[in-house]
Amino acid sequence: MRRGDSCSSTIVVLDLGYCLANCSCTADCKLPGDLCRKWPASEADLASILGAPGICYPTLAESVELTCGSGGASGVGGSN
Repeated sequence: MRRGDSCSSTIVVLDLGYCLANCSCTADCKLPGDLCRKWPASEADLASILGAPGICYPTLAESVELTCGSGGASGVGGSN
């Protein structure tokens, strides 16, 4: 677990653990340098289960940043 993060309370068989903060936009991310990374379409079930369109993560490689009020900006290799 990264410092300052909380884990989900949902436990499933073979749960590998989820310890990153959920977010709707980058302003929701509390750790310096973290950005709100949109869940890829292939992981839409996680967004539904966790109840948030994104996850706070320090890099956006191959993903899309969810920014507050702008509808999201493309990350490296990402698209809107």
